[in-house]
Amino acid sequence: MVVVESHSGGRMPMLPRLVLLPAVGALPAHSIGRATPAESGFIPPRGFEPSAEVAVAIVEAAMCPVSGKATVISERPFKATLQRGIWIVRGSVPCEDPPPGAVCPGGTAEARISKKTGRILYITHFQ
Repeated sequence: MVVVESHSGGRMPMLPRLVLLPAVGALPAHSIGRATPAESGFIPPRGFEPSAEVAVAIVEAAMCPVSGKATVISERPFKATLQRGIWIVRGSVPCEDPPPGAVCPGGTAEARISKKTGRILYITHFQ
């Protein structure tokens, strides 16, 4: 037993506090690992990344913390192509009015996103 001082200056015993936890059987099934998000969640028929515009928006948002907003903006427009259920999104090399046949210096971002789940599978930036 612990003894503590009361507000009036006297001493009084302090009893331990009892904490009650529910029995495991009382918890819902989803809270003990029986259901997973893939089993109980909703996946849209066209996937979470249904269009090139959505894929580009996701890549731009994911690239800002990695490369910086100025770099992401400089690589616009981004182009997205769908290959076997994966969006491949690439930036454009920043180059203003190059002569015909000239190669612009620099690299661009590239990312791959699952059309079905929206999961970013891969992000890189080429030199």
